[in-house]
Amino acid sequence: MGDLPQLREVGWLYDVDDPHLVLTLVRLFERADAGWEVHLNSPVEAETQVVVWPDEASARDVLAAIYADGGLRGRWRIRQPAAL
Repeated sequence: MGDLPQLREVGWLYDVDDPHLVLTLVRLFERADAGWEVHLNSPVEAETQVVVWPDEASARDVLAAIYADGGLRGRWRIRQPAAL
C-alpha cells in the first residue's frame, strides 16, 4: 500500500447559480517515486486529465492557476486530508 499515490488536496468547483452542480474536480497526489500528480475532471469530459510534476512547488503552481481560472466561473471548496 506504500506504493500508492497519496491524496494531498482536493477541490470541487461549484456553479455560482446552482450550489449543487459540480463543474470541476481537481486532485493533488504525492507519488511514491517523489513525483506529484494533478488530476482534473469535468462532468462534461469523459477522461481524467493527469499531469505529472517532478516537485510539489511546480504541481502547486499549476493547481493555483486552475483555482484562479475556476474562480472566474464558480466557487471552490478545497480540502486537504490529514496525512496518515
